[in-house]
Amino acid sequence: MYIAAIDLGTNSFRLLIAKIELNQIIFVQKTSIITGLGKDFDTNNKLLSKKSISRSLKVLKKFSLTLKRFQISSLRAVATSVVRNSDNSQDFIKQASSILNTKIEIISGKKEAELTTIGVLNSVNITPGNKIVVDIGGGSTEFGIVDENEKINFECSINLGVVSIAEKFNLRKPISGEVTFTLQTEPGKSREIWQNNAINQEVFCHEEVKIYRTTDSIRFKAGRD
Repeated sequence: MYIAAIDLGTNSFRLLIAKIELNQIIFVQKTSIITGLGKDFDTNNKLLSKKSISRSLKVLKKFSLTLKRFQISSLRAVATSVVRNSDNSQDFIKQASSILNTKIEIISGKKEAELTTIGVLNSVNITPGNKIVVDIGGGSTEFGIVDENEKINFECSINLGVVSIAEKFNLRKPISGEVTFTLQTEPGKSREIWQNNAINQEVFCHEEVKIYRTTDSIRFKAGRD
C-alpha cells in the first residue's frame, strides 16, 4: 500500500511517496521541483501570474505521471502561502486538481506551521527538552514551539519568505553583506513566549537565514557573516 503527499509551495512543489510495512512508513520517492509559482506575483491585485501558473501546472503533470506508477491508496495535496493570499487561487486550484485527480486543500498559516512541526518531530533526531522549529519558505515563515514531551504549545505563520522578499525588494542578485528584517510583536508577547518555553534546541529548515530573538521582536538576518 502506497500513500503520497504533495506540497504546493510558493517557490517549489514537493512530492513524497511512501509505503507502509509493519506499521512503519518507508519513503520510496522524494521529488522537489522549483516552480516559482509566487514569481511575478501581482501584490496590488493579489494575482498569480499566468506564466507562473502555466509553469507550475507542467510540474504537476510530471507528478501525475509519477503517481500512476504506484498504487496510491491515499493522496493529500495542500497549497500554502502564495495560493492562500491570491484572489485568483481558484483558477489555479481548479486546473491543478484536475491534473492530479484529487482535491487540493488551501491550508491556513497556522495549519502549515502545525504540519511542519509534526513533520520535523517525526523525521529529525531531536534532543530532549523544549525546542523551536522554524520553516523559512518562499512566501511565509512558520514557527512551532515544542515542549519536552513533544507537545506543540505554540505555532504561527508570518508573510515573510525568500520569494516574497525578493519580489518586494527586487533582489535579483545574491545578497552581499547583511540584510536584516525585524518582526515586531505585541509588546511583551514574545518575551512571554520565550520565557515560558526555554529553548534547548533550535531546528531550522533553511540554512541561509539566521534567526535571533530579542525582548519584543524576532530578528531575521540573511547573507554572509
